[in-house]
Amino acid sequence: AKKIGDLLMNHFKSNSRLNLEEKKGLIKDLINETAIPPSVTQGGKGTCAACAVQMRLAIQQPLKYTQMALDLIEGKNTTSVGNTTIKPNDTWRNPPRIVDEKTGRKASDDRSLSSKALQNAFMNEALTFSNYKSNNDYNNSEPGLSIGQQEKLLTKVFGKQSFDADYWSTGESKFSYLEDEISRG
Repeated sequence: AKKIGDLLMNHFKSNSRLNLEEKKGLIKDLINETAIPPSVTQGGKGTCAACAVQMRLAIQQPLKYTQMALDLIEGKNTTSVGNTTIKPNDTWRNPPRIVDEKTGRKASDDRSLSSKALQNAFMNEALTFSNYKSNNDYNNSEPGLSIGQQEKLLTKVFGKQSFDADYWSTGESKFSYLEDEISRG
């Protein structure tokens, strides 16, 4: 907790591309997300797999989570737990291009700053031939990640995994997987 506090204080005092209110919000969000990882949300974006990886990172490696979020927020490359360079994806900084047909207003992005930075970067790491553009993603309009892309993302963020994409193939295998996970706590 002290190391996370030191990181946050150093960031608050440093030069940043964020304004004062954004810095305050970021620090509040990072404290909340490391203390209560289920508070991480995808906020109506098609980033459910990236959100799950973000939440796992907050649970298992809160200090690394904080450092990666701060780096990506500032538009800097960061190094994952798996020792992979993760590049920022700043499309969250661009105004939304999609208009809500019901209200006529532009779509919003109500994710925390850390979620915007981490999820966007994670989506790009998982996608092979395209870039994720959160400013074009309205109400989960962008396709989510395939099982293979999820496995690729997990490996990039956490290193080599014992993840088996085939376990999703049947209801019986899903149930078996869940039983195994529950029995291990």
